[in-house]
Amino acid sequence: DDGVSREDLTEICSVIQDIDVPSISKSTVVETVQHLSYRSLDEDECGKIAVQSIETLIDRSGLDITDDLISRLIPMLPRIDRNTDKKMAGLNPQFGLSFEEDEARQIWKANGGTKCLPLFYVILLHLKHQNVSSNLWWMTPGLLNILDDSTDLLGVRLKGVLLLKIFLEKCFVDDEHWISFHDTGLYALYEPILLSMCYCLPPGY
Repeated sequence: DDGVSREDLTEICSVIQDIDVPSISKSTVVETVQHLSYRSLDEDECGKIAVQSIETLIDRSGLDITDDLISRLIPMLPRIDRNTDKKMAGLNPQFGLSFEEDEARQIWKANGGTKCLPLFYVILLHLKHQNVSSNLWWMTPGLLNILDDSTDLLGVRLKGVLLLKIFLEKCFVDDEHWISFHDTGLYALYEPILLSMCYCLPPGY
């Protein structure tokens, strides 16, 4: 998890290159990928090593473990009641944030909820275009709740922007099953939240 050093990750990557991956059980592959994913968004070399190790492990195993990872991710996602009737859509100013929502987010973080962010990232990297529509039921509220977290701009909200970026870049690139993001009807949900983030920019930016 978070305590894995760069040296440990490098060694793990080396071991994955050498071991007989097809002989490893699927549950072990899923467990290993899940824990490696927690370092995938690290800004130093550890992030690149973790992603490389995951790619190698999945490729060499020949397994499709996306659904297994999704089943582990869903319970980790923030479950916040986004009450748009009581606040402007996508705008969550500090003095307008309900105590219940603030408390729910703090509990989520205290219970390690932010680990869902790098796991979400790894899943998006491997989610096939044809499986996007069947997974929107959890992806949409999950992403919206992450993007709407005004309690942690750098640690949560901006990572939500990165997740949305990867979602658009990776999951909609398929010439045989093409559909634009706008045509899904989701654009209207994300637009106000993204526009509200402009208020976070310094004056005159």
